[in-house]
Amino acid sequence: MLKHALAVCALATSLSVSAADLQIEIEIPRLDVAEYHRPYVALWIEQDNQHITDLNVWYDLKMKNNEGEKWLKDMRQWWRRSGRSLELPVDGVSAATRAVGTHTVNFSRDSAALKPLKAGNYELLVEAAREVGGREILRIPFSWPAQQTQVARVQGSSELGRITLTVNPYGTHSMKPMFKWTALALALCLPLSANAHRAWMLPSATVLSGEEPWITVDAAVSNDIFYFEHFPLQIEGIGKPLVMPGQKPAANAPARPRAQLQIFRPDGSLTQPQFGNTGRYRSTFDVQLNQKGTWKLAIANHGLFARYKENGEMKRWSGQAADFAKHVPKDAEQLQVTETSSRMEVFVTSGQPSEHVLQPTNNGLELVANTHPNDLFAGEAAKFTFLLDGKPAADLKVTVIAAGIRYRDELNDMQLTTDKDGAVSITWPQAGMYWLEAISSQPIKNPASPASQKRASYTATLEVLAP
Repeated sequence: MLKHALAVCALATSLSVSAADLQIEIEIPRLDVAEYHRPYVALWIEQDNQHITDLNVWYDLKMKNNEGEKWLKDMRQWWRRSGRSLELPVDGVSAATRAVGTHTVNFSRDSAALKPLKAGNYELLVEAAREVGGREILRIPFSWPAQQTQVARVQGSSELGRITLTVNPYGTHSMKPMFKWTALALALCLPLSANAHRAWMLPSATVLSGEEPWITVDAAVSNDIFYFEHFPLQIEGIGKPLVMPGQKPAANAPARPRAQLQIFRPDGSLTQPQFGNTGRYRSTFDVQLNQKGTWKLAIANHGLFARYKENGEMKRWSGQAADFAKHVPKDAEQLQVTETSSRMEVFVTSGQPSEHVLQPTNNGLELVANTHPNDLFAGEAAKFTFLLDGKPAADLKVTVIAAGIRYRDELNDMQLTTDKDGAVSITWPQAGMYWLEAISSQPIKNPASPASQKRASYTATLEVLAP
């Protein structure tokens, strides 16, 4: 049963969260000002500094006599390039202003906004202007159409926060209902860095004392690390599957797969979470640490994902390697097969740290803790080694982000690279919670494998204490 669940989850992690060909996430930051008005925001596409198409314009649509249009000129770049020649409101373009937070807009290649795009290089422009405030404009270059998923981010400094652009290859949006439904499960299963949102588990503490203490763990998928604002990480055995009011699953769609959580005691035995619940933005559960030593909470999957064309129609399949030949035609056109694996871990220690649960499984991308993960202190260096299927993962890109990015202008992420032995050293700038991510993508040269590419990811939540 576990293999079946992991295979289904592998499908979810191989598909994009969005069914759109082009997705934009815009963060409206919280500003500490005496008088605050929601900003006007314009999104459009240019090529060689020439306006090509408008995507969205957010302004006050509800003011009497179209009074809200009078401040559109404050978005000077957009107004000059396009706004002054439009008859507003424009269907599909005009929209209401947005509150503080992160907002997502999606476009399919068949939409009126994207039809003017021909093959080539473009720029997305996002301009914001605020009454009794400032103005800011950000640019993100991209290619169209995408041959593979493109993800680009830029960080604003005043009126805009982080802007994330995701451009998906053709066919991502035209999934059959079953795959549309399963693709949504990505947010409920495991993280892949190609997506703007990050999945994580956050324990209430990682170093504890006393007899049989408890921890509470939050689990979510969000834009800002450790902030609940997008979707719960839905976990098997934790509460009930989230169903939003008024929503129903697509006809004949399978039940949404849920992440498979394993909780390892210090002696390696398994236990179950307690008092679980799934809410609108997060899942929560408790663990009683009834053994002294280091515990591990892990979510992992492994499988194959295939994309191919049959009778002129794009199709997708995901599952175990042993089942590949049964489900994917030998003469499939434009066949692309990727081996995928993903692992998310949290370590918690009651009393004296122990080593048993730190041993690698030699499957997928893993962290070997040369420095114990519950013995981390600000100002001190910690050494970790990454293994890919049991072998050192050299030249691996590792990202470390401190909690609290919602409350600072810069991401302040640490970008590191492992050495030839797969090792990396991290000096923690301050105490607090950190999110660590490593991603490996490399070709497969084994002729016996149907996959041509292997993609593996690893994430962990680490607590750094004051010295």
